[in-house]
Amino acid sequence: MRLQQLGQLLQQAAAQRVRLPVWLQGEPAALLHFANQLLAQFAPERCWWLGDEAPEQCTALKQAKAHQLLGTECDWLVINACSGFNGDQIAAASGALKAGGLWLLLTPPTDSWLTQPNPDHQPLLSYPLTPPAGAQGFTAFWLKTLQQANLLHAQLAADGEIKILQQPIFPPLAVSAECEPPFKTAGQQTAVSAIIKVVTGHRRRPLVLTADRGCGKSAALGLAAAQLAKQGKQRILITAPSQLQASVALAHFASQVQQAQQNALQFIAIDQLLAEQPAADLVLVDEAAALPAPQLQQLVNHYSRLVFASTEHGYEGTG
Repeated sequence: MRLQQLGQLLQQAAAQRVRLPVWLQGEPAALLHFANQLLAQFAPERCWWLGDEAPEQCTALKQAKAHQLLGTECDWLVINACSGFNGDQIAAASGALKAGGLWLLLTPPTDSWLTQPNPDHQPLLSYPLTPPAGAQGFTAFWLKTLQQANLLHAQLAADGEIKILQQPIFPPLAVSAECEPPFKTAGQQTAVSAIIKVVTGHRRRPLVLTADRGCGKSAALGLAAAQLAKQGKQRILITAPSQLQASVALAHFASQVQQAQQNALQFIAIDQLLAEQPAADLVLVDEAAALPAPQLQQLVNHYSRLVFASTEHGYEGTG
């Protein structure tokens, strides 16, 4: 596999709005060298790195921050599993990968990977098992899953030669309805119209906006807030489990309005919102399924113009 071939696959993934999963096996030193070549060649704007040896141009994700990744997004996700991996963190980070993005998994050769201890899963082992004793458990399960998955699977030799073991199969190109900029899809344009109607229509009719990850829900919140700001609405609030999880909506809003309108959309923490209950033309709740249901009910009881946006997958308890 040459870099040019990978570039063509990334272009095809972007055109069809799907992620490109790549599983590359080899010796750790050779894998890291190749990963750095990829980063230098393609220079992704936002590259997240899970595992050791994170390059300077990537954001190294900390294990304690995994639960905060839902609702954020990245262009590339590189998983260096050569010295262990955290399954929960990989699942959370994978949900943040944008359409057309690269999901790159680096692992040792199969035989050595199966016998290699995984320190990140030590808390999952029952006493008196240790990482070496439980090494083949989840790794063997994940290996079988990867072998059956639709992805690009390749082996990297020590001399730099790459052997393709499996090519990804892209889904048929769907014919989507036309939409006008700045919308990415017709569905997103429809969602923005529905959000605006919450403000212009009857009171006490909250909107619940659900879709799979990466469909543009958070962007729709920001775009709708921008249209409302241009119409003169100056008190739009957005809340989420954390400000980071509202960053996509805030960024899309900022890109669409002039400097004088930048303060029309403000983030407010959920506990502050419930305690102070400030007046608002509209309250937007991003990643709503991550918030306790009683807090959502309090918002419904107090505010007459509300929009809840969330995926229905990946949450426990309130999802």
